[in-house]
Amino acid sequence: MRDAPHLGRTLHPAQTLIETALDSTKRPAPGDTRRRIGVALLLAIAVAVVYHPLAHHQFLLLDDFMYVSENPYVQSGLTSESVHWALTKSFFTMRTPVTLLSYLTVVELFGNAAGPTLIANALIHLFGVLMLFAALARMTGCVGRSAFVAGVFALHPLHVESVAWASERKDVLCGAFFMLALWAHARYAESPSFARVAFVWISGALAMASKPMAVTLPFALLLIDGWPLGRLGLESRIRPNVLGRLLLEKLPLFLLAAAITAWTFQTHPSASLLGAAQPIPATLRLENALVSYATYLGAAFLPVNLGIFYPYPESYPLWKPLLAAALLVAVSALALLGRRRRGHLFVGWFWFLGTLFPVIGLIQAGHQAMADRYAYIPLVGISLAIGWGIGELPFIASRRRVGGALVIAVLIALGCASSLQLRYWRNGATLFEHTLAVTSENATMRNLLGLSLLDLGRVDEGVNTLASLFGFEGSPEQVRAMVVRHLTSIGDEKRDRGDLMTAVLHYRAALDVEPDSAALQLRLGRTLLRQTRFGAAIEVLRSALALDPEDAEAHFSIGMAFEFAGQPRRAARHYREALRLQPGSRVIREQLEQLRQRPAAAN
Repeated sequence: MRDAPHLGRTLHPAQTLIETALDSTKRPAPGDTRRRIGVALLLAIAVAVVYHPLAHHQFLLLDDFMYVSENPYVQSGLTSESVHWALTKSFFTMRTPVTLLSYLTVVELFGNAAGPTLIANALIHLFGVLMLFAALARMTGCVGRSAFVAGVFALHPLHVESVAWASERKDVLCGAFFMLALWAHARYAESPSFARVAFVWISGALAMASKPMAVTLPFALLLIDGWPLGRLGLESRIRPNVLGRLLLEKLPLFLLAAAITAWTFQTHPSASLLGAAQPIPATLRLENALVSYATYLGAAFLPVNLGIFYPYPESYPLWKPLLAAALLVAVSALALLGRRRRGHLFVGWFWFLGTLFPVIGLIQAGHQAMADRYAYIPLVGISLAIGWGIGELPFIASRRRVGGALVIAVLIALGCASSLQLRYWRNGATLFEHTLAVTSENATMRNLLGLSLLDLGRVDEGVNTLASLFGFEGSPEQVRAMVVRHLTSIGDEKRDRGDLMTAVLHYRAALDVEPDSAALQLRLGRTLLRQTRFGAAIEVLRSALALDPEDAEAHFSIGMAFEFAGQPRRAARHYREALRLQPGSRVIREQLEQLRQRPAAAN
């Protein structure tokens, strides 16, 4: 086959991946970049095949409205005001300026539709995949094994949530910069210099500024120093002076990680659509952490029944956390005992344990028991241990081609499973319905399913779903009225607390059920006005006036919207109409007088 130049070039990347998948000693020649480019192209094609449907997916009602779809700063694109917001805003105790700036950039370049936002997620994910491959190939010289680890990272169904959920841009960005830091660290280890170590620091800082979960990066780099870089001396006794030098070169990352951790601990959790987190007993959190470690490990090998939200159980039978603890202790002991001969197992296992630790739930940050997205970076450790450990199996070691073909089959199977999982992420209704099917007693998902059905125009289904959740009974008209009152009261509560985006979401859901309500249109319009979304407010308030032309409050509100939007003549007209309907209103009269005194009012 190699005597046929054209055919050889066509099949070369896949052939190389099979032939070298289990070769732990084969290192590419200095000028041999074609194999790596070929594998990189295969990885890019695989990601494109799996994730191209994202172009036609929709935003979700879970957090997407806060991060993107209903966020006035993001919708305005790159402006001085929105950039200042991105650099100073916190979401759910997390300061993620790089992530927020990325939203602004995508909206500025490609518009505010869901498709470009999600495709951007996939492209960032691909960058992380390629950087992971490049880093491992550089550190080990093993193209095939590095391709396997990168392929698992690219195609594992546990990662669908991070890529297919617009709100989880922070995951893929954090992962991309995390892998960039690995690659930069490999370059620095080859030829130390201040410029190269500074690049490691910058990459790490960008990862932490994308998602605080990257505080584990300096520890991961220390593991990599042990294997495969061999700088720490895992194969022998670790010397304190060597350890001290390696810690010192990572000191800026350790200090930044400590500062971010301290700031997060001092910040109280924010409310989201899921609601404020209810206190969970420490004992239950510890049991859940042990069980979750084992569950993540199981999902790495058998990724089935995946959903977007796993509710906390009321309790665990004692055997579950005990069995999980025994498993963790046993594998950890094996990894410690075998660290000299099997550094890949030691590094892979403790990478998994360590990078998952910040989100394992010992410190409560919500009321989810676990989440697929939390495995985004930790799963690299498991695939690393497998990729380098599988070659030690006698059957595989003597039949490299068979082992390579098995690896390819595993990656294809993961890709197919991810494609199937991705179908559930088309919109909120399909996703929340699926999550309800694979979890139990999940009131949060039932509520979100009802809201999503209303958002899709499936009003009767949405009303019935919400009615069943809250126990509303009566005639269809009575049930619809109760659902509207319930949604409106939530909107009012969120508005009064300053959570305007969630208020808008619930007012719109109520309007889906009762579209001819001038009172609801007015509530929504005034809330949009408080968000400084003047164009959207004008549109909604016009609908309110069409339903009730004699509503003075609606005239006054749309007047304010026109005034702030720079249309003083229209504003004055509505102020005068509002004053005609409420001649004794001091507020309306003063607003009109202030408008008349401005020079712009004459234009």
